[in-house]
Amino acid sequence: MDQNSIEKTKGCFDHVFTFYTIHWITDSRSLMKNFYEILKPSGQVFISTIVNSAVYESFRRLCKEGVWSKYVPDEQTFGEYTNDPVKYVTTIMQNVGFKVELCMRAEGSGFIKDISGMLET
Repeated sequence: MDQNSIEKTKGCFDHVFTFYTIHWITDSRSLMKNFYEILKPSGQVFISTIVNSAVYESFRRLCKEGVWSKYVPDEQTFGEYTNDPVKYVTTIMQNVGFKVELCMRAEGSGFIKDISGMLET
């Protein structure tokens, strides 16, 4: 979203949802500020993202090494990394104006273990 779009949509949304995308953003503070600005005063944001995984670390290393580094500049690889993502995200959100009611880290692979029910027609 560019600044013009944000200006046009300030205070227009009840909810913002983002699933597995913000780890690509290099400026988390600006992103949260934009979310805050487009939300109505009682609006809510729901974020689900990757904070650490084998795939995440592998991709990070691939992007910094060898032939892949020329395709993905450092500033495009998975935003900022932290050992305490709950504190990190909570602090950013509070600093831009959010009242954080719940921020948590859930352990898990994020992968479906049994797809048999999905395959039935």
